Amino acid sequence: MRGISSPGLSAVMGAALIGAGLIASVGSARAGSTSEFTVGNWSGYSYTDDKNRFTDCAAWTANQDNLNLGVDVTSEWKLQLWLYRKDWHLPQDTDYPVSYWVDRNQVHSGRVKFYNDENAFIDVDDGNGVFEELKAGSQVTIRTYKYDYIFDLGGSRAALGKLIDCVDRNAKATDSNPFGPDNGGQQSQQPDVPQTGQQASQQGEGGNDLLSNPTMSVDEVKNFIVEVTGAKPSMITATAEKDKSGGQYYTFKTPLGEGQFWQRKVGSASLQEMADSYVAKYKEDCKSGFEDNPNKPVDGDHGHLASGTAACAQSPYQKDGPEFISYSIVENDGVLSYYLTYTGGNAAKAKSDSLGRLIEKRYEDLVK
Repeated sequence: MRGISSPGLSAVMGAALIGAGLIASVGSARAGSTSEFTVGNWSGYSYTDDKNRFTDCAAWTANQDNLNLGVDVTSEWKLQLWLYRKDWHLPQDTDYPVSYWVDRNQVHSGRVKFYNDENAFIDVDDGNGVFEELKAGSQVTIRTYKYDYIFDLGGSRAALGKLIDCVDRNAKATDSNPFGPDNGGQQSQQPDVPQTGQQASQQGEGGNDLLSNPTMSVDEVKNFIVEVTGAKPSMITATAEKDKSGGQYYTFKTPLGEGQFWQRKVGSASLQEMADSYVAKYKEDCKSGFEDNPNKPVDGDHGHLASGTAACAQSPYQKDGPEFISYSIVENDGVLSYYLTYTGGNAAKAKSDSLGRLIEKRYEDLVK
């Protein structure tokens, strides 16, 4: 397999300004709040219960209607979305259905519950996926029976990175038993939101292990390919696979071609070094006529991209025929995400890989 079996591909792949008065009102909207950080339009707080025990951290921003959005991670690493407005008078002991989405990503469903007269929250089932969407997105919409509440996500990548640090720091500070499981047996090393880049790097040093639980599901990979190609979902297939050590990766097929997607933790090498290492391994597999064309790396507010193409006139993966591959690798918060596409069969087809170029262009837009 030209993809995940190659060890060189080590380590894989997410408002108006809050004025001083508004920040203070958000912080005091819930008991036991402590200001933790300010990043651009975001303000972070930690919270404790009535016994002064740490419960959660939240990063708050506001829209032009003075409605506040809080992205909240609990001490049990659960993700919630909070809404706060000082002039609300919310009913208690009830909840309502809502839907929410980031940019053009999938629509998520949930139920909004009320903490008090002014605060409402939504428990997020797909913590990992939604958290990554919020980090990489430009706008989130929350739809109720009556309204669409829209929030700008500018600066969310930095703010939500600090949010995870806030939870990790406060949870460790209040841990009276460092040897036992946390909070009813839940291990803090298995959060529903991604770990910090530093944690992922420490666990993935050397960079050869696939993530056993990738941050993207097979459905999300399929949806991404559907978005990139514009094809009908029925024309795209995506399948979950396992490598020899149990790590998970995905294969996909489209009318434009086929490929693989996988994720790894960041090791000690740079993103470009990892891309170069993968191409070098592919060159070793090529029997003759190898050439490669790396693209200029792209650095943006939402990650870093290394991409390029390689060709082999006599590839073992195409019955010793010509093959053309495209690769796009994105680094984001300690995880690398790889999309590899390939075509072959004859010399003309092997030089054409529109699917790979579409993925590269979409990734470039996302990191910027």
